Amino acid sequence: MFPVWPWAAIPNKNNTRIDLFSNDMACRRLNGSNAATTGQSQGRMAGVRSAEMGPLPLWFVWALGSAVFAGITAVLAKAGLEDVDPDLATLVRTGIVALFLPLLLVAAGKWSNPFELSVRTWWFLGFSGIATGLSWICYFRALKAGQASLVVPVDRLSLLVVALLAFLFLDERPSILGWIGLLLVGGGGLLFSLSG
Repeated sequence: MFPVWPWAAIPNKNNTRIDLFSNDMACRRLNGSNAATTGQSQGRMAGVRSAEMGPLPLWFVWALGSAVFAGITAVLAKAGLEDVDPDLATLVRTGIVALFLPLLLVAAGKWSNPFELSVRTWWFLGFSGIATGLSWICYFRALKAGQASLVVPVDRLSLLVVALLAFLFLDERPSILGWIGLLLVGGGGLLFSLSG
């Protein structure tokens, strides 16, 4: 059993903490009680989550964190690309990610044998990895040639690509307001970049 690291939980206003690495994001009391972690009642845990997590859904919290770290990544990458070939920089970044993520999984107690994954999962993750590599190469070349504040908004046009592909292949159906919001975000980012 791996320890629960101090940085692996976020306290909230109800004196609970959200375990960043648990699959169900179980809320546990900070007063030392382990009642919520001993599996006494799944129904109670569902109630605790809904009552104590607040108005923001978990996917939004994670997505917001992703946006923050993506912004930090762009600035750091631009600073690091000053005298470096962008493709080499992509390789270095990929290597660091490859080293960091296993350590994170081990620290969180979530490591498992990746070779036990299904063939279908391997295919999808493999193609996803290739797409990620191509995206990073394009992204770093753009950062090398342009300003980060202009490159990133164009990169975020991926919102529209995701929405379209999800509509075609994942049967996701955004509302009319959702499509309008996506167009405004994408169009606004493009306008900002072109005006720069």
